[in-house]
Amino acid sequence: MHGSFLIGSSLSKQHTNFFSTRERPLISSTAEPLEAMAVIVPLLVTFLIIGSND
Repeated sequence: MHGSFLIGSSLSKQHTNFFSTRERPLISSTAEPLEAMAVIVPLLVTFLIIGSND
């Protein structure tokens, strides 16, 4: 449980860093939705993988 959360949060940091370096001024207005997506999506994928393994 904790391991998957750490993986998801590290992935989200990589995604937000990627977006912030790619798109400069736009990020100020879209930073929050992108960060939310970057956190939620890896976690959902991780839980789906864990669920299918069970």
